[in-house]
Amino acid sequence: MVYKSEMKEGKKNNKVLWFFLTVIMPLALGGIFYFVFCQRIVFVDFIDELLGKGHNIIELPRTGLFVFTRNYGLDGIWAFSLTSFLLIVMGNNKYSLIISVLIAIILGTCLELIQYNGLVKGTFDFFDILAETIGTISALIIFLFHRRKEKQ
Repeated sequence: MVYKSEMKEGKKNNKVLWFFLTVIMPLALGGIFYFVFCQRIVFVDFIDELLGKGHNIIELPRTGLFVFTRNYGLDGIWAFSLTSFLLIVMGNNKYSLIISVLIAIILGTCLELIQYNGLVKGTFDFFDILAETIGTISALIIFLFHRRKEKQ
């Protein structure tokens, strides 16, 4: 016999695992990729200052999947994690889902526009906005699929 308290504990553990898989792990993997493979990035410069200069950077080929991952994939991962976080925190009614997605898309677009205006170090790229939007929509689709499976 399964008691209500055991079911509640199982749901709580499931939410913690979901948070780890959709928010923490993508951010960690993206951060590691940036730190190991990317040069002249604000994030890498910040980590260098914390740890002391001179981490080893592995030069990647400047073609194909590596360039796509470096230029757009990591932006999509960032947006995926942000959207997943917002979806988890804000709840799962229709209004909250829409607001979460809009916040993620607007924030990603604003960050690109700030780069365009030279307010922060970076290069404006319309395809970054597209990658962030794809990451946001991917997070929403996975969240909705997971929610449907959870209800079954």
